[in-house]
Amino acid sequence: GGGEGGGGEGGGVRVGSSGQGGGGDPPGGSGQVLIEYDVDGSQEWVEAANLRPEPPPTASELPWLSRLAKGELAELWYEGGWWEVILQARAGSKFQVLAARYNKIHSATAAELRPWWQRDEAGAWCYTLQRKTRTAEQWRAALLASQSRCGELSLVAHPPPLPASVYLYSTTGSK
Repeated sequence: GGGEGGGGEGGGVRVGSSGQGGGGDPPGGSGQVLIEYDVDGSQEWVEAANLRPEPPPTASELPWLSRLAKGELAELWYEGGWWEVILQARAGSKFQVLAARYNKIHSATAAELRPWWQRDEAGAWCYTLQRKTRTAEQWRAALLASQSRCGELSLVAHPPPLPASVYLYSTTGSK
């Protein structure tokens, strides 16, 4: 699992703290958490700063991909996690995206993409389309209003999320 820039999640990961699950003390000291992968049960200590909560689901009725401009960020479902990518081009129902950190180009379907979710200063989830950053609720209102003004759009709408996707989540407990 994992993602570029600490922003990826997925692959069935459970999070505990140094006082849970018999994991012992973190090798790097405080500020680390023990994660366990559902796939093989392996565990590793990671910096808490590299984890983030699961972002909200992207509503399937919103045509967010039709507004994604060349050069803007999205996330690609790849090898069990969400990875930061940059839109390079569109070709029919395929999207050419670049994982800049790895200088790797991928061909993706709409089902494999979602907005590049970030948190604003107030902690609300937001994403950027056409150089405008808004919260999920603000985008929902704007995109649905655009659909109603234009009638039925023949634009690419984001399909339902991939089935059986398991996201990173945080658990808290007392020592």
